[in-house]
Amino acid sequence: NTDQWISVLKLATMWDFSTVRQSAIDKLVKSLRTSPARRVALARQYEINSWLVPALNELAQREEPLTEDDVAIMGLGDVLRLAQVRETYSLCPQCGTPRNPRSPPKTSWAMLAAAQAASAYTDTQQPAPLSHRSPWAADPPKTGRAGFDFTPHIKQVFGL
Repeated sequence: NTDQWISVLKLATMWDFSTVRQSAIDKLVKSLRTSPARRVALARQYEINSWLVPALNELAQREEPLTEDDVAIMGLGDVLRLAQVRETYSLCPQCGTPRNPRSPPKTSWAMLAAAQAASAYTDTQQPAPLSHRSPWAADPPKTGRAGFDFTPHIKQVFGL
């Protein structure tokens, strides 16, 4: 039962029983897999550093908006910071790839233009417009938030 393992975690943390604490954490990993908001709250409460950023990243990648339940579980401060992370990144209207309009792209537009000019294309093989090429990944872009790693921005906004 999840609540029982949380009680074990609480007592093991309070009494500094590191082996029992680690056992409780291991058991909770499995039972809290579908609840990133609860993992954030427990990570904060019991200083489980390895859970915090991955759970926040999972919430940032979630397509559904943040909810009142998230506020009740995580607290208003964490939800507002997470909303800042989510809102800083906009989705490309053409392909749905997350992009950060406040950060310079990793690939220079001049380099992309030179590569486009150097390539020979037939009329049927025109590349995507230069303004739409994704400078954030070498792989084809994944649509939506789910494939995007918000970790660097999470660390910045949360001061981690």
